[in-house]
Amino acid sequence: MNMYLWQVPKYVWVLVVIAIAAFIICGTPFSADCVSMGGNREATRLAGVRVNGVVVGVYSLSGAFAGLAGVMLALGVAGLVHRRWVRRRRWIRSRR
Repeated sequence: MNMYLWQVPKYVWVLVVIAIAAFIICGTPFSADCVSMGGNREATRLAGVRVNGVVVGVYSLSGAFAGLAGVMLALGVAGLVHRRWVRRRRWIRSRR
């Protein structure tokens, strides 16, 4: 199974994504805006936060992480299909 994406192991990519997500969730003012917006949207707007920008940012991050998960899933499935195809091909050759 192909465990590499651009000559970097997939597990390293997962760790990088988790580190970026942890930084965004815990270490930025964006996270405080998300938390305050979850409590009361109108109070957040009155506090000076651009609520629409935060909503677009949250949906964008969600889509980006879902897309990355889809790519990683596709890489895993492609590796399994390739491995199965190679095994089948070897089996056919050995039967001749």
